[in-house]
Amino acid sequence: MNAGRNRLAIIAARELLLVGLCALGAVVFIQHAALYFTGRYEWEIVPAHAYVLNTALIYAWFRATAILAALRAPKVQAGLVLCPDCGRPYEDGTPEGREAHARVPLTPRPTEREVFAAVALRKAIDDARMAMQAQGPVAGPDRLEIPGDIENLLESARLRRTAREPIVIKRTLKEPEGPRGPR
Repeated sequence: MNAGRNRLAIIAARELLLVGLCALGAVVFIQHAALYFTGRYEWEIVPAHAYVLNTALIYAWFRATAILAALRAPKVQAGLVLCPDCGRPYEDGTPEGREAHARVPLTPRPTEREVFAAVALRKAIDDARMAMQAQGPVAGPDRLEIPGDIENLLESARLRRTAREPIVIKRTLKEPEGPRGPR
């Protein structure tokens, strides 16, 4: 327990010294005209609570400065850091920036009903295209003409078309070229 008392005595002495320096600073602040060294200076009569208030303000300023000096800047990882969940870069590499990034809502996964509706719509469009292709290139004022090579060809139509065509794999071997220019 003796070490704890010694430490407490050292802390109390340090704070008392700091308050004494703050009181000296308050005197200099209030009686600053003495620093002009004109030779004839008379002390201003100021109430004691003005010195106490100035001492308290200077002490609070020293303590706030010490607290701010003890704070550390947040650690930021160097380089571009990507989110492992969505693959987007973090806007801020600090832990607070990562938490803010985690709070950003991602696009929700579609429900089973939405997936079923999208598949049904796609099948209806593909069936309409197949029906138009089966009827042939008949154009009229009330009929839309579909171009021959459709970008998103139906999978079954693609399989039918490829079943008739033989699969040919061409391999071209590249050999190194000889030296250029005369020898």
